[in-house]
Amino acid sequence: MSVSLGVPKNHSTHGRALLIELRERSTARIEFVLECLEKDKLSGRLKEVDTGNNAYHLLIIGNYPADFTMTVLLKLLDVCPDGVRGTNNNGSLPLHLSLTTPRLNSDLITTLLTACPTAASKADNQGLIPLFLCCMREDATADLCKSLCKAFPFGPATQNKTHSYPLHFAA
Repeated sequence: MSVSLGVPKNHSTHGRALLIELRERSTARIEFVLECLEKDKLSGRLKEVDTGNNAYHLLIIGNYPADFTMTVLLKLLDVCPDGVRGTNNNGSLPLHLSLTTPRLNSDLITTLLTACPTAASKADNQGLIPLFLCCMREDATADLCKSLCKAFPFGPATQNKTHSYPLHFAA
């Protein structure tokens, strides 16, 4: 693959390879991803130039099978826990993205929330905290909403940029 994918040239070979591999959703190899993480503990923090996505973001938006996602996520959290707090160019944390995927993965969301509870209080560039995104989903569970509220008790009283509350979206 070439640098046209927006992967920085001046970073480690393993970090670059990790981002490129995770961008290639249909052919990503779990063994290779885990090897990259093992060889370069900071590779999970490396961001794509064009999107600002790091390995956490790419893993979540990749729509991988749940076992692939959870295995890689646990390895990322083990070797590079700081990446879970990384925002992309849209101001989205991995937790935000986990609530916008086509298939809701409660284990993934719970793991992200446990690893970084303060993420529940962070708004993206649209002014949406994760509770808003959860309330927008038809498949969100009450337990998931409760977990987000427990992590950020002021969430239900938080307004977005249009002065709406999460309850407006839930209704």
